[in-house]
Amino acid sequence: MEIKLATLQDIPALQELFRIGRQRQRQNGITQWAEGYPSEELIREDIEREAAYICLTDEGELVGAISVFTAPDPTYFEIEGEWLDDEPYASVHRIVTNGQAKGLGQYLLKWVQGQYDNIRIDTHKENEPMKYVLTKLGFEYCGVIYLENNDARNAYHYVATR
Repeated sequence: MEIKLATLQDIPALQELFRIGRQRQRQNGITQWAEGYPSEELIREDIEREAAYICLTDEGELVGAISVFTAPDPTYFEIEGEWLDDEPYASVHRIVTNGQAKGLGQYLLKWVQGQYDNIRIDTHKENEPMKYVLTKLGFEYCGVIYLENNDARNAYHYVATR
């Protein structure tokens, strides 16, 4: 497996990957991502900010993606609860796999843990598979944050030195 920065040429493959991800969420009763999310514009913005990463098999097939940001995330400014610390952090968004390789979501998150010691992430309250993986990888539940549209999300934090 190889993880590398996504390019604008990856947009069609990423759109298909997210379509599969939305479909898999629906099959599991999760309503986290609305139809059409993320938009082509949002995918493009992630790529232009050098935040979008793709995961490729040894054969070059795109099987997963993750966006990682190092600027403070405005949706994390307020939390019903408490973050583990106030140190600079990376935030993870839009993690998706095609569902073909077991453990790929963990692989992507472990990769981020290898790059950053302080990581924040949020997920839908119904997303039990993601909540399980986060806890397994040492992320701690910190409370609830609200997106721009006022949707609540469970917030998790990982600090390597804890």
